[in-house]
Amino acid sequence: MAGPLVDPVALNKAIRASVEARIPSAIEDATAELVDSLVAAEVVGQLQPHMGNFLEKAQAKGAKLDQNAMPVDPRGLTIDPFTALDQMGFRERPSAITYQTLNQMGRRTPPIAAILLTRINQIAAFAKPQVDEHSVGYRIVLRDGKASMTPEMEKRAAELTKWVSRCGNPDVHIKRDRFGGWLRKTGWDTLVYDQISTEIVPDRSGRPSYWRALDAATMRISDDLDETDDDVNTVQYVQVYDDTIIAEFSERELMWGVRNPRSDIKSAGYGHSELEYLLTMITAILWGIEYNSNFFKQGSVAKGMINFKGAIPQRELLAFRRHWYSMLTGVDNAWRTPIVNSDDVQWVNMQTGNKDMEFSNWMDWLLKVSCAVFQIAPEEIGFQFGNTGGGSSLNEGNQEHKLTASKDKGLVPLATFLADEIDRSIIEPLDDRFRIEFSGINARTAEEFIELQTKEVKSIKTVNESRAERDLPPLPDGDIILDPTYLQWAQGKQMQQGDDGGDAQIDDRGLDHDDDAETGTPGTPDDADDRDVGDDGMVNPAVSAGGVEDIQKSWRRPRILDLEIDV
Repeated sequence: MAGPLVDPVALNKAIRASVEARIPSAIEDATAELVDSLVAAEVVGQLQPHMGNFLEKAQAKGAKLDQNAMPVDPRGLTIDPFTALDQMGFRERPSAITYQTLNQMGRRTPPIAAILLTRINQIAAFAKPQVDEHSVGYRIVLRDGKASMTPEMEKRAAELTKWVSRCGNPDVHIKRDRFGGWLRKTGWDTLVYDQISTEIVPDRSGRPSYWRALDAATMRISDDLDETDDDVNTVQYVQVYDDTIIAEFSERELMWGVRNPRSDIKSAGYGHSELEYLLTMITAILWGIEYNSNFFKQGSVAKGMINFKGAIPQRELLAFRRHWYSMLTGVDNAWRTPIVNSDDVQWVNMQTGNKDMEFSNWMDWLLKVSCAVFQIAPEEIGFQFGNTGGGSSLNEGNQEHKLTASKDKGLVPLATFLADEIDRSIIEPLDDRFRIEFSGINARTAEEFIELQTKEVKSIKTVNESRAERDLPPLPDGDIILDPTYLQWAQGKQMQQGDDGGDAQIDDRGLDHDDDAETGTPGTPDDADDRDVGDDGMVNPAVSAGGVEDIQKSWRRPRILDLEIDV
């Protein structure tokens, strides 16, 4: 028998009633959600102009950096799009001074050549691996300064050290410069042209095999260079000879570096060397050198004049002139006074000395300005000018302080620049765990280091801390500062503890009395402890000025003896 059927009409009424009952609550929930959204949008709209990106930063707080996020294309200009120097596939260097002129300025101006050679010799001193902390050189260290070397890392660092020393894989027997030769060539290029160019020859796997310096005067930036292009194989630099491209290089095939970059869109990506800043000064130096050279070579300006009083025949005057000109031409005959026969002759001096014309001060000023631009002390190239011109550290103190300040201003930035370029183009592609650094620029000598440690151990460091810096084992009682004030304070504290019933009891002679079972007879000086005291109760003469180490060896427990110790 079939069950009772549901009445469709009744079911429809029930459903409608249920829906109608739920509609008010649904409308209320939707309305509340909409109101919250509108309020939030209004708050953000009103606060955004005043708070900048604070809300965005607050929302992103704690989120991890997205290493794979691609940036959008930049909109600013870095290169002048309407320059007329882009031709034949490369950008020409926008300067009125050619590479050849810069090269001649460095070679033909003796003071500038002295500056360049001094800096090149100083940077070439880093071509050897650093032997110890007191010597100059380079070393391969971990990029993470907080990490420690493992045996495997030390072996890898030694391999990279050999790579740098040979400018590439030591097993590749191809004639090339050693690291010292590369530093000298590159040092000249960066100081003269503010441009370094080194070809990185890859192996079959695409990693650096060896590198060699190229003539920076022949290298140009490709006109296809696009800073948004992340393809490492894109041509970015070219080598030009006789206005013709003879070689093309990608970023990983050429080490290109500019020491003095500029944001000027007309610079076309090139730097500005110190010689370009000194164009006027170098011209004046060359004029001064030429003037003084002609002064002795030509003798065109007479040192004096022979004035014949009274009228002389024209024939004799002409003969005198011929004699004058024949004797005052050429190097050998310069400044020779003609000899004539006359009744009355008067000498009129027509020469003004260089000191009177301030040529000496002028040349000194030119040299000082040149040294200032190159960030080098005149003393480094052999010129002494005294303490003139202000209160800089180069004008104060002794010669050592001047040279140290000069190296900090000029040599350190140059060494840092070259180390960064080697690290970016060579070390990082080989093993990104390591980096290269030049060390020992202002390293202390062994004597200076010992003197410094002697001062530190008397003020801020304990004996064991100082020994640890030199990889020496600690002393049994070396956790002490050899400062008289500290020793006096520690002694007073220990005596106070003895008065309060502590183990250590020190009498007025500095003898240790205690009732410990290990010392033997109570109330008597300890034979085992107080080896610094003789049978007569007097202090052992071995404990005298400078005998701190003997005292420390004699202590069985850290304590302070009431002794006069010269620290």
